[in-house]
Amino acid sequence: ILASTPFGQNDRLYPLQLGLHPKLNVTKRMGLWFAISGLMIVPGLIAWLAMDGIKDNIEFTGGSEILARFDQRPSPDNLRRVLTRLGHPDVRVVLAEGNRAFLTTKRLTPEEQEKVASAIEREGGDIESVSSVSGAISKELRNKAILALAWASALIVVYLAFRFSMGGFLEGLKFGICTIGATLHDVFLLWSVFAILGLTLGWQIDSLFVTALLTTVGYSTHDTIVIFDRLRENLRRKQRGETFAEVTDRSIEQTFSRSINTSLTVVFTLVALLIWGGPVIRVFVTALLIGVVAGTYSSIFNASPLLVLWRRLTVDRASASAAAGARPSPRPTETPQRPSKPAPAPAAAGATGGANSSVGQPAPPKPESEAGRTRSSTEKTRSKRRKRRM
Repeated sequence: ILASTPFGQNDRLYPLQLGLHPKLNVTKRMGLWFAISGLMIVPGLIAWLAMDGIKDNIEFTGGSEILARFDQRPSPDNLRRVLTRLGHPDVRVVLAEGNRAFLTTKRLTPEEQEKVASAIEREGGDIESVSSVSGAISKELRNKAILALAWASALIVVYLAFRFSMGGFLEGLKFGICTIGATLHDVFLLWSVFAILGLTLGWQIDSLFVTALLTTVGYSTHDTIVIFDRLRENLRRKQRGETFAEVTDRSIEQTFSRSINTSLTVVFTLVALLIWGGPVIRVFVTALLIGVVAGTYSSIFNASPLLVLWRRLTVDRASASAAAGARPSPRPTETPQRPSKPAPAPAAAGATGGANSSVGQPAPPKPESEAGRTRSSTEKTRSKRRKRRM
C-alpha cells in the first residue's frame, strides 16, 4: 500500500545508494588488526589462567540455589553476611524484579537448607524455591557444551568448503578454516572479557553463557560469509592486473556498510534489553552484546586478512617456484680459438760431404703473409693513381 503512494515512490526519502565505503586497505594493515585483537584477548587470558577469573555457576560446579521474596528490596551485602555467619562465605547474591533474590552457594544438605531458610525468614524473606545440582550433572553439562562448540565449528568448515569450492575442495577449505579462525577469535575474546568481569564483579558463567557463545559463532560466521560471497563474485570479474589482496580489499569496502548497519540494529536491541531487561538476563545479554561486536570486527579485520595471508604463503609461493623451474638455464659461452701458426720448415741439408750447406749462405726468403700482400697491392694502386694525375 505504501509503495503506491507518492511517499513510497520518493527516492529522496530512501537514499539506498548512500553508505559507508571507506578505503580501509585492510590487507595492507593486517599486522595492526591482529595486534589489536591480541591486546583485547591477552589481558583476559591472564585474568583467567593466572587469577582464576572465570567463575562457574552451579550448573557447572554443582551447588544449591535459593530463590527468596522480600517485602522490601533486600541488601545484597546483608544477605552475604547472613550466609557467611552460617559457614557459607562463597555465596553469590543476584537481585531480581519483585524484591526477589537468588542466592547461590555450594551444595547444601537438608539440615543446612533449613538453617539458611530460617535465617532468611528472620530477615523478612520468604523462600519460594530451593534447587540443587550435583557434580556429575555439572560435569556432563560442561562436556556437552564443549562438544556442541566443536561440532558446530566442524560443520561450518565442511559447509563452507563446499560453498566456496570454486578452485576445488581444498581451496574452499581455506575459506572455511579462515572463517573458523575468526570465530575462535570471538570465542576467546568473549571468554577473556568474562574472566575480567568474573574477577572484578563476580559474574558467573552458566548454560545461558554457552547459548550466547554458540549464537556468537553463528552470527560471526554469517557476517563473514557475506564478505566471502562478494569476494567470490569479484574474483570472477577480476580486473586485469588486480591481485587477490586488492580484490579482497575491494570486497570488504563494498560490504562494509552492510556489516555495520546489520550489527547496529542488533546492538540497539541488546542495549535496550541490557538497560530494561532486569538482572536475571543481564549476563546473557552482555555476552551477546560482546559477541556481536567481536563478530563484526573479526569478520572484517580478521577473516579476510587470514585468507590473504594463507594465499601468500601457499599459492603465491608455489607460483614463484613453478616460474623459477620453467625459466631456461643460460647456455655456456664458447670462446673462439685462434688458428695456430704453422711451424717453420727445417733447414735443408747439403748433398755433398754430409756438411751443413747453410753455412755462409743467405737464409731463404720467408713467405709473404696475406696482410703483407694486401698492403703491397694497396701501395701499387696508390702509385698508379699519382702517375695518372701527373
